[in-house]
Amino acid sequence: MNKRLIAFFSILSLFLSTPIIPVNAAAKAGAKCNKAGITSVTSDKTFTCIKTGKKLVWNKGVTKTIKAIPEAPISFSDLYEKRKGIAYSVWSKFNATVSKSEVTLPPIEIYRGPNTPTYVKDPNFYFKQVVQLFPGVTLPRKFVIFYWNQKDLDEVTKMALSIMGAENTKKNLDETTGPFVRCNNSTNCDVGGALIGIDGTAYIGIGLADTQSEAESSGGGNGGVEKVEFYHALQLFNYHTNSLPILSQGRNLQSAYLPPFWLNIGGENLVSNGLANSRNYELFKQMSGHKDWTDQVVPVFSIDWLNDYLDIKYVNTNWKDSGYAAVRPHVLMGSYLSEIFTAIKGPSVLLDFHEQMSNKASFTDVFQKIFGITWEAAKPELVKVIYDRYLNNY
Repeated sequence: MNKRLIAFFSILSLFLSTPIIPVNAAAKAGAKCNKAGITSVTSDKTFTCIKTGKKLVWNKGVTKTIKAIPEAPISFSDLYEKRKGIAYSVWSKFNATVSKSEVTLPPIEIYRGPNTPTYVKDPNFYFKQVVQLFPGVTLPRKFVIFYWNQKDLDEVTKMALSIMGAENTKKNLDETTGPFVRCNNSTNCDVGGALIGIDGTAYIGIGLADTQSEAESSGGGNGGVEKVEFYHALQLFNYHTNSLPILSQGRNLQSAYLPPFWLNIGGENLVSNGLANSRNYELFKQMSGHKDWTDQVVPVFSIDWLNDYLDIKYVNTNWKDSGYAAVRPHVLMGSYLSEIFTAIKGPSVLLDFHEQMSNKASFTDVFQKIFGITWEAAKPELVKVIYDRYLNNY
């Protein structure tokens, strides 16, 4: 055997006879470790190597906390018991429903005033999100989108009249008692609207704020308005399909065949928030927090106020009022109620009311058909749950 082989086998023999000690064996409180600050996970505990005197030892360890997923209510019978699972149930249902499958949209035409900025470069992205949220929904034959700002108000008004025609312009006035192209005030056109034309074309109008920051704060610069007006078009298309006119009862008073305005506006906010944060529960939950906002909107918020607001006698009066004075309480209560309905039945419930009421069914009949309980029987549970969520801010 030559000298090189003898040397090799000598080194190998020495290596094999030396006990192999892992750099960090399974950590155990008080056992030795070799470098301060390193960590080791054993049996769901995270141990950290610390220096005690002159020694390096593992500390007592910290048990990994796994937050329990709150149980979701499945009906009004367990709604109060599982009320803390409402927000998570809504978020998880949105997350599960919005698929990654390819969505085919109908033709979409976009018209914009010459001075109107482009805050959203690809509105189709947001339109597709809405369709993904309601798989299988029947879509209008075509979408026509108008964008304008204050400078282009008159020009886009003429443009819309030319493209929509006099009949559809009148149809919009009959349904909403207001112009299709409009601005809230002399400096800001932060507004949106949807109309289903006589031939089944969906018209969407989006007025824009003057600056990008203003637009983003209101949703007009981040796809929020695109999502909600597309969603409203899907709601309204049911009435075209069933040839049911939805004439306004008067200024700011919606048709008796439409669901309550609180459901309409609460649903739009839920769709916008739910789609924007379908992958981030913490952000979704922050957006759906209510206590501070409730105190601002309804300073006298109480059990008595809730009982009065939810009284079914308002189904064709107060609940139909879309005027400025009524809108903030409707937004607030629509947010609470839409979340509860969606937690129990999933996002499709937001279109189910329109689909069934467009067949001339009453709100109370549709509510009972969807949830298997009358509004009067459900009301005490709604009051208890909403007030508890308000008091404990969850």
